Amino acid sequence: MRRFSVSFIMLCLLFAASGSAAAFDGRVLDKKTGAPVAGAEVTIVGLPGSVRTDSDGRFTWKPDPRPPFVVVVILPGGRVGKAIEVKTLGQTLTLSVESVVSEEVLVTAGVAPSIEASLGAAMTMLSRAEVAQRGPANLMQIVENVPGVNQVSEGQAAVPAVRGLARGRTLILIDGSRVTSERRVGPSATFMDPSIVEGVDIARGPGSVAYGADAFGGVISVRTKRPVMDGWQADG
Repeated sequence: MRRFSVSFIMLCLLFAASGSAAAFDGRVLDKKTGAPVAGAEVTIVGLPGSVRTDSDGRFTWKPDPRPPFVVVVILPGGRVGKAIEVKTLGQTLTLSVESVVSEEVLVTAGVAPSIEASLGAAMTMLSRAEVAQRGPANLMQIVENVPGVNQVSEGQAAVPAVRGLARGRTLILIDGSRVTSERRVGPSATFMDPSIVEGVDIARGPGSVAYGADAFGGVISVRTKRPVMDGWQADG
């Protein structure tokens, strides 16, 4: 009789254990289209592990969690679905998921210095629009905001200097022609009207190999607009 009682108790415990390990079935659907989501990863917040949906969007979770609980679905491609709170469990749990995290890639294009050149030797290019926006009165005001360029002397005769090297060590070119001056401080190119400027290129670093000793600090190259008369463009 005692043996029967012990066996009966063990049998009841086995039934109780099997009942506590019952599983529930679920299905993941796309909230917008209603189509099943295959390969989604289903996770219950606070419980270890996860399960994946099959080709019909179905999954099985074992053992049953006790409601209420929160389900998070990671859609294929790494997109995270909106968390869903489950308050009651039926025969099949249907989860309608919408993506709340998306990836946005922004591509911009522009002109950058050569990656082989150091920042101190990089070239800066000012377009006609940038020059016109500043409304400069002379060449110095065109390039005064360029890093590495400063001015020597004041007023209309201000002389631009690259890397702090003035006095004939910063070369100014206008359409490829060298600007010279008898002034000890160097040329200022104050005779040039900024309204005719098409663009300005500033090269920082010693350009004496290509241009001579007066380009030891750098080169400021000015390009002017090409005149157009009665539909004809003049070259000279």
